[in-house]
Amino acid sequence: MKKIIITIVTLLFIIGCGSEGEKTESAKKGDGTITEETPTNFVAAEVSKDEAFDLSYLFPTGKKIKYKLTSVVTSNQKITADSTIENDVSQTTEYIFNLDAEQLDEEVSMIELNIESIKMNANYNGEIIKYDSREMNDEETNRRFAEYSSLPNNQFWATLNKEGRIIDIGKTEGIINRYLEIQQAQSITDDEKNQINLQLKEQVLQPISQNLFKYLPGRKTKLDSTWTLTYGTEMGLYKLTNIASSRISDILKENDNLIAKINTDLSVTYEGDGFIKQGDVSYQFERPKISGNAISYFNLDERIIVKSELTTTTEMNVFVTADNPNTGKETATRKDISVNKNYLELISVE
Repeated sequence: MKKIIITIVTLLFIIGCGSEGEKTESAKKGDGTITEETPTNFVAAEVSKDEAFDLSYLFPTGKKIKYKLTSVVTSNQKITADSTIENDVSQTTEYIFNLDAEQLDEEVSMIELNIESIKMNANYNGEIIKYDSREMNDEETNRRFAEYSSLPNNQFWATLNKEGRIIDIGKTEGIINRYLEIQQAQSITDDEKNQINLQLKEQVLQPISQNLFKYLPGRKTKLDSTWTLTYGTEMGLYKLTNIASSRISDILKENDNLIAKINTDLSVTYEGDGFIKQGDVSYQFERPKISGNAISYFNLDERIIVKSELTTTTEMNVFVTADNPNTGKETATRKDISVNKNYLELISVE
């Protein structure tokens, strides 16, 4: 049975190995887990239902913005065979971002981003792990948390379109050099450095930075009008098509500024049959259960997000069978449930 447990742990998220199927199934939409209570500093605004509002980003050169981004992840993993192994993990990570804008034209902005600080608190099955970039950390701590300690106060650029999608990340040399210094790995080839740069952009900087900019239609939009963002991902043996549907649900007011309240729901369709066999071991992946929703508040005068909250929940199950010549057929299951919450709060704008 040890063989089957090791195999299921290492091969749960096999990417691109399954055959493609034609069946699709919509996931259940968000079930209202987002707090609907309107922030106390917002009040109702009197607007006509026929009035259209410009939902596009605008960053005049010299505009300076400060955000706090908080990511909260909780997950439970249970592996059942002749015994049960269970893992519980929770992690809260707080980033302080400084943004300095440069408007290139009506369609594109260049944003210089600086992560001022990172604070992380985690609980891994009762083991408490903490990191705070603002503290005087020694070399061992910085090396242990190199993915965090290499980021603060190393500016990089994001190219942003008016819909809020990051289309490029640049000027990452400072982060890479700091990372290599921490890891004492300066003697690497150019190809290795380019690979690190690509991973840094695609797997770290772009996903984190995109949380500061919610997807907008980039045009004038009326109350209750909807727009969608469709994008593909993979999970286990399945190809997923994610469809985020958004609408203006209300127009509010903060001081003299109009605020658009935007509700978003996530639905998912799937491709793949979820089955793979490797040697004498067979894996059957159930279709992932994914739901998500969000509420964002967009300042229509400043043309920036002032507050948002996003929640996604994912559940995935896999069943494993193996032929054992001594004991016959052995079985094991693994169930993973994770909940991810992102909170964005505007600290200041100049």
